[in-house]
Amino acid sequence: MTPLTQDFPSCNHSFLKEAVLLAKMEKCSSIFFFQDTFTTAIPSNELPEEKGLKWIIVTQQAQEASHQGSHYILPIRLFANGRMTQLRSAILLALLHHYIDDNDRVGCLGGLPHSDQLDTFLWFEVKREISPIFSQASDLLPAHVLPEVFERVLSLATELAVEGREGKPIGCLFILGESKNLSPFVQPLVLNPFFGYSANDRNILQPSIDETIKEYALLDGAFIINGNGILESAGSLVKINERIALPGGFGTRHAAAIAISKAIDCLAITVSSSTRQVTLFRNGNMFPMLTKGIGCSNAE
Repeated sequence: MTPLTQDFPSCNHSFLKEAVLLAKMEKCSSIFFFQDTFTTAIPSNELPEEKGLKWIIVTQQAQEASHQGSHYILPIRLFANGRMTQLRSAILLALLHHYIDDNDRVGCLGGLPHSDQLDTFLWFEVKREISPIFSQASDLLPAHVLPEVFERVLSLATELAVEGREGKPIGCLFILGESKNLSPFVQPLVLNPFFGYSANDRNILQPSIDETIKEYALLDGAFIINGNGILESAGSLVKINERIALPGGFGTRHAAAIAISKAIDCLAITVSSSTRQVTLFRNGNMFPMLTKGIGCSNAE
């Protein structure tokens, strides 16, 4: 292993070595390394090499996923700094990029963002972590929904939950799936603000559309987003006649998300205006991604 730089404290070096030993002991296939723990990127060749062990480097600084040898770069563009929020997102995105398998055990190594100090190692079984909503990795996304579209919507939902709009909490609902299959289950509450625009102008993958989405999030109703990222409508009402039993604290927006995700192959993401919680809905099941107050706390 290449000697660590002088700026890398010896306690971090020891933490890295112990993390590898623990990962081997627990038969982990990978270690998620949260690069943004450090103010300066740690060169990947300073991570201990171990046969059969992958390093998945989770960072907000990278633009796209890539890998070389046993080092895999996983961009996370979430606005929240909460560790468990980032970890849940990293698990889902790593599965989508086929960096890990749903039968894997993986480790997680990191610390407070920009603290330059590793302080936590944990390991978990991927299947147990995702089982509340996904039966297997192949069920993560509906057919024809691109991973980058899911990632972008999740990032926007998290930002809305943390920032709100003009300093005020905001609630909204995003539904991802094939618009032609969704259309029998939704109807407009207002004139569609995206009608008549070119597909490129209303593609959620275009950063220039962020402010438009945040503004229209103030409308009642849902955003309907095609699997390729094209925004079909905003202010849409979900119309499914089914009584939904909800836990305390959940309202009509969450009932709509559960109902639509049960009725058709789609994925729904809600932002709660009262708790600022971000929740994923798939096949009628819910999976919390960002919980109350986490956006303002690194510890979560």
